[in-house]
Amino acid sequence: MTFRGGNGGPTQDLTQESAGLPIEVEALRLRALPVVVGDTSDVPPRQFAVMAHFSPLEEKPSRTATVEEIYPRLMEAGSTLRTGIALLGEAAQRADAAVAAIGDDDLVAADIELQHLQAVLPELFCCRSLGDGFGSVVNSLQIAFANQKGLPFNSEQVGAIARAVRRLRHEPFLSIDQAVDIVAALEDVDVVVEPPGLGELADLGNEQSLS
Repeated sequence: MTFRGGNGGPTQDLTQESAGLPIEVEALRLRALPVVVGDTSDVPPRQFAVMAHFSPLEEKPSRTATVEEIYPRLMEAGSTLRTGIALLGEAAQRADAAVAAIGDDDLVAADIELQHLQAVLPELFCCRSLGDGFGSVVNSLQIAFANQKGLPFNSEQVGAIARAVRRLRHEPFLSIDQAVDIVAALEDVDVVVEPPGLGELADLGNEQSLS
């Protein structure tokens, strides 16, 4: 089975290379290799189930595919991805509702939505086996809420949190570098993602080293 890389990249034969990989890994690999070249009659059904949902690249795609469309068989399998995407769907709805409430100057409604979002984060962290990037972003969001100590986020911070959640929902297999970019965007609007007490521990270590 031969695939042509995106943007005219080199072709790759993945029939043997993908054999035995978990379907999550196969799906991730195939995301970057969307164009099928040659005969597909010998493609194993398990691989074709994922491959069949990729069409040739269009210059101007009409819309962005949903996560459910990209990973349909995974969504039916009761996997960690299915749980994570479902929870992220709820989290994204809560974050978007908070953004809308702030736009309407309804700070109480925004705070309620963010409380619901915060309640979902521990369950999302249980899905961190999806990847280090996924776990890093969810953990940073949990720390951010803990550092607020019940105080409300401002509008810029709520917007940054909503963007982080939406990005994670659309790209659950984030690399650690991509996660760093998302966390940096949170820090750019003064969302504190360092664990509580970390600064004090660092200062204590510095004092001990000087003494």
